[in-house]
Amino acid sequence: MLHRLKEFYDGPNKDAKKFYNLVEEANQELYPGCTGFSKLPFTLRLYLLKCLHGWSNKSFTSLLKLLKEAMPELNIPPSYNKTKSTKIDACLNDYILFRNDHKDDDFCHTCGASRYIQSTEVDSELVPSKKQHRVSAKTLRHFPLIPRLKRLFMCSKTADSLRWHEEERSKDRKLRHPADGLA
Repeated sequence: MLHRLKEFYDGPNKDAKKFYNLVEEANQELYPGCTGFSKLPFTLRLYLLKCLHGWSNKSFTSLLKLLKEAMPELNIPPSYNKTKSTKIDACLNDYILFRNDHKDDDFCHTCGASRYIQSTEVDSELVPSKKQHRVSAKTLRHFPLIPRLKRLFMCSKTADSLRWHEEERSKDRKLRHPADGLA
């Protein structure tokens, strides 16, 4: 019976394998022996600096190249475009994700909302070489929960706060905190 089951089950499907590869890649060491950061949190912190200080995409790519040149063992993406490769476009009203069967769709099949922000049309006769850039109306970025919780529990003060409901809250069946209610 087990042999017959193996004939039908080939392991995780293509999308599941892709997801597991992304999770594995996010948990890679920043460099051999690094315990303070993994690849994803370091890249996100760099991206935060880019956003806070108004760096251009080109300057961010230059910074990544400089870091890689100075520290070849550093496990970071080679360019700005590679840092944002895990995003998924979503319906503005949260009905569908534009992936798999819907990856080429421009409108949600449920509510009819546009996938992209509607911009003013550029007159093609005036600017024939101008390529229209479409911006997603809503983007989903996946950040695995377990590594984030592990990082939160690494700090003793944060860990104490996270455990407060279980360890410190009064359990005399009186309503003192929203967590004491049945709902």
